[in-house]
Amino acid sequence: MRPAREKPALNACARGGAAPPGRIAGKMAKCVKCGRELKEGATFCTGCGTRQEPARKPPEPEKPRARHDAGNWKIFGAVIAGAALIFGCYTLFTLYSQRRAWDAGHHNYNSGNYIECSKNFAFLTRKRPRKAENWAMLGECLRSAGKLDDAAGSLEKALRWHAGSTRILTILGNVKYDQKDYKAAGKHLKKVLKIEKNNYNANRLLGLTLKEAGDTKAAVRHLERALPFAPRGDVIGICSPLGELYNSLGKHKKAAEFIEKAITAEPNDFDLRVQAAGIYLDGGNLEKAREHVIAALKKNPKDEKAKALRAKIDAAIEEIQEETYLENRRRLDERYMALYTELNDFITKLNKEMDKILGKTNPDVERYLKESDEIVRAYRELKRPDRYYNIHTLCMANAMRLNELVRTITDFIQTGKKGDRERLEELSRTINIISMENEKFFEMIQAEKQEKTPEGERIETGEEKDAGETLSP
Repeated sequence: MRPAREKPALNACARGGAAPPGRIAGKMAKCVKCGRELKEGATFCTGCGTRQEPARKPPEPEKPRARHDAGNWKIFGAVIAGAALIFGCYTLFTLYSQRRAWDAGHHNYNSGNYIECSKNFAFLTRKRPRKAENWAMLGECLRSAGKLDDAAGSLEKALRWHAGSTRILTILGNVKYDQKDYKAAGKHLKKVLKIEKNNYNANRLLGLTLKEAGDTKAAVRHLERALPFAPRGDVIGICSPLGELYNSLGKHKKAAEFIEKAITAEPNDFDLRVQAAGIYLDGGNLEKAREHVIAALKKNPKDEKAKALRAKIDAAIEEIQEETYLENRRRLDERYMALYTELNDFITKLNKEMDKILGKTNPDVERYLKESDEIVRAYRELKRPDRYYNIHTLCMANAMRLNELVRTITDFIQTGKKGDRERLEELSRTINIISMENEKFFEMIQAEKQEKTPEGERIETGEEKDAGETLSP
């Protein structure tokens, strides 16, 4: 019987013990120096004699340490978040304050509070000095407040940041116009028109600038170019200067058209009424001139300029009326004297040929009657100045006597009897009376219409010359 085989003894590793020196658990031991395989449990290398040290276990991975600095990170994060919050709040407050100042500035500007408006935009220029709009609005507020030098400075700073802004150039031109620096104003406004030919404000301001500079035709050209784009409130500011310019050019009808447009826009404007009265006076339309000056005096009865203009217009009207009266009366006087002469000749003829004329229709007598009626009517309708009351009354009286004489002659021819010398002599006496009245009329003109020069010399008026030529025997 075959003996049982003994089980091999377990090595230290299998038994759960440590591996012998120079051996790693589960592997053949080798010399730590020469690498020669060694018997299990050998202490020294049989080849090189090196003492074998126990194999070192690989270092175990280090366990993660507890984070003892987590609290510090939280504090740091809180600081960063707080700083960001503060910065955000400051930014929002800055934006809000700027927006509030912007809105307040526009509100104050529209309300006419230009001092507060300038403070608002001065604040904005400190916060955002490179924004041209802030400087432009500051300049506009200062201009409206009457601080023209400061306004010009602000607008020039605005041009540093926006040199091609037509709005800034226009405002600066307006400031220079207010400063009466018309050359500089024209320079800035012409720059605007090179960019925008039909820019309303630039054309309007340049027209006014050229008007003050004395370039009338160029001023008219720019103002007329601006007029189609003018808002309702600016029509007066354009039409009134155009009326003045056309009037200075002697184009009174064109001037009247523009001033009437301005009055249509604002009928109760005192200055426009006075200007219109002057334009119509220069153009010779005295009735329209008087109409406008009366309307102006209703608004301001104590205005000395309007009162002086009214007196000038009235004097011109009176002069025209006087000239018209004298001209019309001169023609009537000529007709009167012509009829008087014909009647005088007819009475002479009647004395010689009474029997042939009586009882027959006479066309000459019919014509005399019609003419005398027309002369009397014309004298009555003639508008006379008060200063000619006496002379005109005498003319009327003579014309009525002559008319009555014609009627008497007509009746005598129709009803008279042959040989009736008594009635014929009465006609002769009447014509002689009229002749004497004519002499008195001429003497009255000579006596009443004498005027004295400042030196005391007597001169003959136009009335006397007309009367002398017409009535002198």
